[in-house]
Amino acid sequence: MISHATLKESQQLLSKKTKLRELFSEDGYLFLRAVLDKNAVRQVKEDVIRISKRHGFVEKTATSEPIWSRRPINETDLSLDGAFAKSLGTIKSLRELARTEELVGILRNVLGCDVFPWRNNQDQVRVIPPGDFMRNLGHVRLPGATPAHQDFYSFRSMDFCTVWIPLAEIDDKVGGLALRQGSHQNGLHEHWWRGNLQLGVADTISEAKAWHDEGGVVLGGTASSDHAVHVWLRSDYHLGDVLIFHPMMLHRGLTNTSDRVRLSVDFRFQKKGTTAPWVAHYRTAYAVKFLERSQQYINHLTSDTQIAGKAWQRIREEGPRRADLRTRATTIVQEVTDEMKRTFAGCEKEEAT
Repeated sequence: MISHATLKESQQLLSKKTKLRELFSEDGYLFLRAVLDKNAVRQVKEDVIRISKRHGFVEKTATSEPIWSRRPINETDLSLDGAFAKSLGTIKSLRELARTEELVGILRNVLGCDVFPWRNNQDQVRVIPPGDFMRNLGHVRLPGATPAHQDFYSFRSMDFCTVWIPLAEIDDKVGGLALRQGSHQNGLHEHWWRGNLQLGVADTISEAKAWHDEGGVVLGGTASSDHAVHVWLRSDYHLGDVLIFHPMMLHRGLTNTSDRVRLSVDFRFQKKGTTAPWVAHYRTAYAVKFLERSQQYINHLTSDTQIAGKAWQRIREEGPRRADLRTRATTIVQEVTDEMKRTFAGCEKEEAT
């Protein structure tokens, strides 16, 4: 069962560091209204709209709002290493926004120490047109509205936080981001895939069963779906707002049903002095190409989707290494195959007794 509620605002606690951290630990998120310089955010918005017009996503006659051009969307149009993404990655105002003293100061208070920004923050602009469509990001396919997931699943670190910033007005029609209340306290949830299609985390047992029946497999996580009432939190978002959340917090994008393109950015900041995941040190285009090559090698080595999925998950977690990627993929596929054979043999033996 699913219900909905609004996010709790906590900007009034910014001067009370201890209470701020306690609330972040308890709720798994902080929703802060009007804490960023609106002019700085507006400049990023204008730059994103300018580039979106050039690539045909925003109506050329649009002025202050990103009105949808109604152009057809191909799966690769929003690829993370495509021409549009690379153009967005050059925006100077975006780099400046990630370094503002207001934002960095808030994060110091939340994490309790100095922080450093991930290198791929420059590539984290989200431009989401209206409607239902698929995005092919090179190594991953997923719906336009990103399915429910935890950032820990991809990055395997507890020493960072995600910072989501709306770049334009986002009401219930535009959609925005939603968090599942209390989900950061239940460990790593089962993350489902079907081939390279990211299904995400199931909200209900029946949804998980349907994914399984359609060939879906779990490639990470142990907390399975249950019969509990899951509360999804969202609010209308405005320029200057910031939503900060824990690596274990389940979150998802909502379908855009408006006549505008949804604009936002999600930065990640690491506690200074801690070990960051490999993706924190690379621009997104490099990471995408690395994962895409890994997937190609693995799919050439095995036609078993479960073995391929588990092998690819290992490479996604470990990242680039000095060893030749083809050789490394061969080794990992063999190790995963042997592991699954041992598991299967153990199950047969247990059934026999």
